[in-house]
Amino acid sequence: MTDGRGSDPRPVRLIACGIFRQEFGLLEPGLRERFSPTFMDSMLHMEPGRLDSILRSALPDGRPPAVLAYGDCCPHMDLLACPPHAARTDGVNCCEIWLGSARYRSLRDEAVFFLMPEWALRWERIIK
Repeated sequence: MTDGRGSDPRPVRLIACGIFRQEFGLLEPGLRERFSPTFMDSMLHMEPGRLDSILRSALPDGRPPAVLAYGDCCPHMDLLACPPHAARTDGVNCCEIWLGSARYRSLRDEAVFFLMPEWALRWERIIK
């Protein structure tokens, strides 16, 4: 069902890594209202096969449309985000998505170690 202007009034599903939860909250209210967000545990990056399975379950029929806020984090990410019912943020990982390609590549070339805030809170679990 559309609003007569050709746009779909239903919110777009946002399926995102928990890394982006705080950033989503910083968006303007009008933009946030256009999405129905689900944030997945960022520790699923440590189990790419499980992340793949969970994302497949979250996208069973492609309706309503979905945006995946993920890098190339599981084996079939490119297949999960196939148009016309799904799309994925640009970037090979959350750091590139967060910083943008140019800034990410510049810092990567300087051998910068990236530690996202959510992972900093879990450093002991990640390192061990």
